[in-house]
Amino acid sequence: MPTFLSATNLADLTGTSLATAQKWGDNGIYPYHTNENGKKGFYMEELTDIEAVSKMLKTKWDEEFHIAPLRDFTSVELFAGAGGLALGMHLAGFRHVLLNEIDPMACQTLRRNHPEWNVLEGDIHQVDFTPLQGKVDFLSGGFPCQAFSYAGKKGGLNDTRGTLFFELARAVREIQPKVFMGENVKGLLSHDDGRTLDVIRNAIKELGYTLVEPRVLKAIMYQVPQKRERLILIAIRNDIYEQGFRFRWPDPYLEFEGNISDQYKQIGNAVPVNLAFAIGRSLIRLFNDIDAQNPEESQFEDANTTAHEMLPPKLFELDLFDMHERYPKDINIVKNPLSRKKCKDTNSLDDSKNVLVCLVPDKYIIPYITQNARAYFSGKKFPSTVKLNKLYYFMPYTKGKGIRDLYQIKVARVGTKHEFVENADENDFRLVFEIQFVKQLFDDYKPIKLTIWRTFTDTNLRAILAM
Repeated sequence: MPTFLSATNLADLTGTSLATAQKWGDNGIYPYHTNENGKKGFYMEELTDIEAVSKMLKTKWDEEFHIAPLRDFTSVELFAGAGGLALGMHLAGFRHVLLNEIDPMACQTLRRNHPEWNVLEGDIHQVDFTPLQGKVDFLSGGFPCQAFSYAGKKGGLNDTRGTLFFELARAVREIQPKVFMGENVKGLLSHDDGRTLDVIRNAIKELGYTLVEPRVLKAIMYQVPQKRERLILIAIRNDIYEQGFRFRWPDPYLEFEGNISDQYKQIGNAVPVNLAFAIGRSLIRLFNDIDAQNPEESQFEDANTTAHEMLPPKLFELDLFDMHERYPKDINIVKNPLSRKKCKDTNSLDDSKNVLVCLVPDKYIIPYITQNARAYFSGKKFPSTVKLNKLYYFMPYTKGKGIRDLYQIKVARVGTKHEFVENADENDFRLVFEIQFVKQLFDDYKPIKLTIWRTFTDTNLRAILAM
C-alpha cells in the first residue's frame, strides 16, 4: 500500500513552504491525490526524485533501531546543557563517565534526571582532561558558535584560540578518544563563506583525526517534531581510520502521521533526543566494528580517576532475542583459533586471557564432571557487562563445590535451548559457547564467589591461578 504524505509533511521534509508543495500538486509536477479522509497530498513512491523522500523509502531504520553495544563504550560530554545530546547517546548505549557544563541550573537538571551521571559543573577552561587519556572511547559536545579569528595563516588550532571549539579540541588532544563528535547550527556550514569550517577542518587534521564529510541532519526525519537542522561533525582517529573503519550516517524514518502540530500532540516533549539517539546508534555500530577487529576493553577505572566520583556501569540483562536478530546462529560472535596441541602444564597457558565462570545446573553437570563437555548454553538471561568479544577461556562452576577444569572457548554464538533439550521451545534463544577441554587446573574443586546474579563471574586466568 502506498505511503500517503500530506502537502504539509512534504513541505516540512523538503524545507519549502506549504504553498510551494501545494503548487507542485496543482501544477502536476507530482501526482496529487485525496486520501480516505478527504485530505490532499502525495504518495511517497511517486516522489523518488526528491532526495529526502527517496532516503526514507530506502530506510533501514528498523534494523538500525536494534543496534546495541557489544561492551560498555565510555564517553565524555562537553557543553552538556540540559542533556538532550547526552541522553540520546546514553539511550544508544554509551556510558558517560564525565559531563561538563558551566550553567548551574542546567547542571541541576542533569543531576535531577540522571543522578548516576558524573556532572562536573564549571568553566571548561579550568578542566584538566589528561587523567582520562586513553581511557575513553568517545567524546562529544555541541560547542557554542563564537566568532573565529583569521589572523593566523595556518587556519588550524592557532586560529581557533579564544573560541570554545578550541576547548573541545584541547579535550580531544588530552583524552585521545577513538572518535569525537561536534554539533552546531546549520549556519556554521556557510559562515564567512565557508572559511570558518575550513579552520575547523584544519584543526581536526592537526589533532590527528580524519573528519567525516559534515552533514546537516533534519530533526524531522528522525522522529522529532521539529524543523530544527543541526550540522554534525564526526572525526575518527587516524590510526583507526587507516584500518578501513568508516562511519555510516543513520537512515531517516517517517517522524508519525500528521503535521508538526499533530505530532507534538502525539509524542510530547520527550523526543528532541531522538536525533542524538539515531546518531548514537550509528556510532555504536562503528565502535562495534572497531572492537570486533581490535578487541580492547575500555581502560577507564571507576575509582580515583579524577577528583570527582565516577560511577560503575549499571548491570543490564542482554536481550537474547535482539542478539539473535543481529547474530543469526550461523554467524559467530567470537571465534578463537585453537592450538592443535593440548596444554600440558600451567606455564603454557596465557594467563592474561579472559575467563568466563558459569554455574552449570545439576541436571546438565555429568559431561562437565567427566571433562567431556562440548558446549555450554546460558540461561534465559545473560549479563550485558561480559565482554563477549574478549572471552577466551571457560570454567564450569559446580554447585556447592566450585571450579576445577579449564576449557577454551572455540565459538560463542546465538542458539536455542532446543539444540540441547529436545522438547524445548525452538524460539527459546540462548548464548551458546562451543568449548574444548584444556586441562584440570586444580586437584580438587576450588570455591569461588559468583559475582553476577550468583551465576556468572567474568575475570582473567591470572586471577584464577592466584587462588
